Amino acid sequence: MKKIYFDTEFFQSLSYNFASKKIDILKQLSTIDVIDMRISSVVDEENNIRIKKKIKSLKSIVRKNKSDFYILNSCEKTKNLLSEEKIEELEKDIIESYDIFKKDFLTIVTNNTIEIDTLLNLYFKESPPFNKELKKHEFPDAFSVLMIKEDIQDDDEVIIVSNDKDISDLIKGFDIIDKVTIFCNISDLLDHFSKESDFYEDLLQMINKEEFTSELEKIFDDISFQANGFHDPEIEERSLISIDGIKNIKILDIEDEYVYFSLVGKYKINFNVESTDPDSWHYDSEDKVAYYFEKINYETVKEIDITIYFEMLKNEEWEIETVSPEDYVDVDFEPNEDRGDY
Repeated sequence: MKKIYFDTEFFQSLSYNFASKKIDILKQLSTIDVIDMRISSVVDEENNIRIKKKIKSLKSIVRKNKSDFYILNSCEKTKNLLSEEKIEELEKDIIESYDIFKKDFLTIVTNNTIEIDTLLNLYFKESPPFNKELKKHEFPDAFSVLMIKEDIQDDDEVIIVSNDKDISDLIKGFDIIDKVTIFCNISDLLDHFSKESDFYEDLLQMINKEEFTSELEKIFDDISFQANGFHDPEIEERSLISIDGIKNIKILDIEDEYVYFSLVGKYKINFNVESTDPDSWHYDSEDKVAYYFEKINYETVKEIDITIYFEMLKNEEWEIETVSPEDYVDVDFEPNEDRGDY
């Protein structure tokens, strides 16, 4: 999985539209763990400020040119389209969309250990991103890049999306440059990931076909269940009732001939369980231990999420080479709860 860092201009270039098709592709790639999207806390704060400034500017334009917009009131569809109430609603919607995008898809990078000496050295030597004309204005960019530098681990694959030459020049001055790829815009970034995106679309189409569920049914007998519980449960028998859904589809690797992916199947299973009888206990006051003398046998139905791994040929038929479940699936049993009214 590759870490991707965005600067503020990236979001402004998208007009803060978090439902655009391009953003949807990034969301998709994040969902299947191809990318890990990140921004610094500086970029986060700048985004919030810029959204509010854009809305404030729009309000000012409307107030100054109110007479020019009067014609909008002549049509019911456009009446009050540019009223202050509508603009405030727009601001609320954009901020809410941004907050949801952050919560679901972004990691905010914060760092309280920025090397001040490094920062001051860049400033006084007028190294990127500082220059003679706009020295102080470049402090946010410098802080942001230093946060990214501290966030990158030795084995990370890193992409930075920025059209700011000063930022790219600053990154090139650090020893992390060998593991960093820089893209100027989202279009170049999506071209880079087009293969993963195309595979994911094809996988979705195949997995959503009804016959694909049979692959999850076939593997059921190979799944190892581990019974857990206070009353020493043991699984005597299990039988598959149904598979009620598929989720969390993730591409793990793509090679010349094969694609490897995993998914989570929602299995509905009937278990026949043997355990100690919770009603057959005797408390030994000397040992201060409760002993159970009898066993019971009961049936219970459970819905369990199980991860299944696939190896598939990259051809038109999408031939499945191997299918394997996760190593062990833990299942908790409690006789009084599992048996219900008895």
